[in-house]
Amino acid sequence: MKAVGIRFRTLPTILLTSRLLFSLLPSYATALSYSTQSSKSDGISEVSTCSHSYSYRTVQVQVVHRHGDRTPITPLKNEEYWKNQLVPEELLERVAAGTMVLRNGDTDNNNVKNQLEVHAAAGKGPFGKLTKLGLLGMIQVGTSLREELEESTNWSEVTNAAKAIATTMVSSSPSIGSEANHNDDGYLDQNRGLQQHGRIKLTPNDIKVYSTDFDRTIQSVQGLLLGFFPDANDDETTISIDCRDTTCWMIPDPQPRQTQEQKVLEQALARRPHILEKEALLRPLAVRCTRALLPLLGDGAFGVSFGVDESDDDNEDIQVLSWIQLTEITKCLRTRDMLPDSITEDDQEALSAHTAWKWFQSLRSPRLAHIAMRSFTQNIIRTMEQRDQEPPLIVYSGHDSSLIGLMCALHLEQPSVWPEYGAVLKLELLEKRKEHNNDALDGGEAPVNGNGSEKQHVDDNDDIEHVLRFFLNGQLLRSTWNDIPRDEISLKEFAHLASTVGNEATTNTT
Repeated sequence: MKAVGIRFRTLPTILLTSRLLFSLLPSYATALSYSTQSSKSDGISEVSTCSHSYSYRTVQVQVVHRHGDRTPITPLKNEEYWKNQLVPEELLERVAAGTMVLRNGDTDNNNVKNQLEVHAAAGKGPFGKLTKLGLLGMIQVGTSLREELEESTNWSEVTNAAKAIATTMVSSSPSIGSEANHNDDGYLDQNRGLQQHGRIKLTPNDIKVYSTDFDRTIQSVQGLLLGFFPDANDDETTISIDCRDTTCWMIPDPQPRQTQEQKVLEQALARRPHILEKEALLRPLAVRCTRALLPLLGDGAFGVSFGVDESDDDNEDIQVLSWIQLTEITKCLRTRDMLPDSITEDDQEALSAHTAWKWFQSLRSPRLAHIAMRSFTQNIIRTMEQRDQEPPLIVYSGHDSSLIGLMCALHLEQPSVWPEYGAVLKLELLEKRKEHNNDALDGGEAPVNGNGSEKQHVDDNDDIEHVLRFFLNGQLLRSTWNDIPRDEISLKEFAHLASTVGNEATTNTT
């Protein structure tokens, strides 16, 4: 495969792009907020116990984000209105500069999508596409992520990052340039500075990007990269966006399903008594909202099928939109203050809550989570285990189903709200180092910790462990493997559980 170099965009381009987007955005832009908070763990670098303390340094970060604001996937009548919400083609070309999309069978003409592999959720025409508001939001997500990783994260000295550290650290900390931080040749000892200050400046060479092969996810991560690298230099630098087979493993509902077992299991899980009972209770809401939306629906609206177990029910006496369709249509309309009068905001929230509940009910099945998300979790684990050969930042551009599927497969706490546009699930791989108090050790002068007692680093491998922490939009999600809530889990245990729990087929759907 031949990579064609494209000059990475510079700061003036970023500013121009942002101004263009702001000028194109309607007044409702401020109504949609993007979750870009920094995680609460970054300031925690040391935890003490009565006999020893632990220090934490980040080794690798993997980020799974949902795409930005989009038009409805289900076709609606007012096509011209939705076309006007899309990002102008000229602006998309500017945003794509400096990136290269990788697909199976690529040649130099690598941006030709295989039209034989199109998921129904990709949408047709102007539907299912990233909006101007969505692009601006993803640029903000990238900016916030950069600030968090470069300004608030304590990185380990073993981080496999490009060694473009000296300039950043000299400018950010006057003490780093002191004589004590220089080697015998008078040059800045980058590793020593990193060890003391834990700061690095990430470059386009320090990131690996995956995306499902949807226009909106590719454009979303291009927007994220635009915000992450606003001051990239003028050298020829290309960031690859790997879309090779990703639509098969980055979402739990590929079309067609990867196995017949998954298809049958989804149907069985959806027909459990407690699911059917709740669906019956909420059916009047689905019927009422469908009727309210009928005047807005375009041709083929009822033929769109996507999501976990969203197949048609032959026993329906009237035609009703699926829960995911009702949720996504009303969400797009609500963002723009276009909900029909008979559908309230409470109705829209009830639709969204039920769809999320239904998806979690299915994907919480250990077997379904395993077979639906196995390849994704294996890629995450492999990248962490091979951290010496992998970059420090891995980004996956996906969907709400990607985040929900992973949270279930990784046995994380269930969030209180549906992952909004631009939501970020962050997996931190940390080096956890045990530090013993000096009174338990013989000889030598030890550093002093925060409470005045002396401590000493122990470099024995038995005192270094790699652990994971998980965050959704900056909020810690505890690991719940074996029904034990934990703030962190060792990489070794995590890899074992992810590969074994749900590994055996079963007919039990309770």
